[in-house]
Amino acid sequence: MKKLFGFIVLIVMLWAVFKTFHAPILRTAAQFLIHEDSLQKADALVVLSGSAFERGNKGAELLQNGFAQKIICPGGNLDLNYFILFGDSIYECDITKKKILQSGVSDSSVVCIYDGTSTQEEAQAVRAYCLLHQIKSIIVISTYFHTARVKRVYSKIFDGSGITIIIRGAKSVHYDENQWWHSEEGLISFNNEWMKTFYYFLKH
Repeated sequence: MKKLFGFIVLIVMLWAVFKTFHAPILRTAAQFLIHEDSLQKADALVVLSGSAFERGNKGAELLQNGFAQKIICPGGNLDLNYFILFGDSIYECDITKKKILQSGVSDSSVVCIYDGTSTQEEAQAVRAYCLLHQIKSIIVISTYFHTARVKRVYSKIFDGSGITIIIRGAKSVHYDENQWWHSEEGLISFNNEWMKTFYYFLKH
């Protein structure tokens, strides 16, 4: 009986601590998912597929501010929602490109790579493209909660290539990364990225 009482007291104390300090605790948990390198000019920008609005806007912004002269959009996944709505197929990299062009970037500045259905595969496709076209430095853009995993994957894939990798984040338009627990979209994004992080840790 004493053990049960002690256990209940411990749970209550832990809950009280979490309730009091939940904001910094949850914010710290999110910070493990985020990584950014110092921004500098590069030969090309790489805008990863998915979340085309945020990532595409960030890519267009950096190109227009002179940080690179070319944008590479990888992504071999077909967007099923687009097919359901319009009865036509479109690759995720094409959706990203469309968003970038809407931001005023010229078509000649954007290249699509129709390969890669995951972060790992996209990194391999981008590496092959960079080596083929003698690109020596790239700025890789993804949404903030994806950036730490992107850093690990690209560092591993590009190891020994001589290509400099700079990781930059794009802010979500659906939630505040510093208060992600206040929205359903933030909860989903946080949970999904931690699950993918563990999966990549075990598999790669």
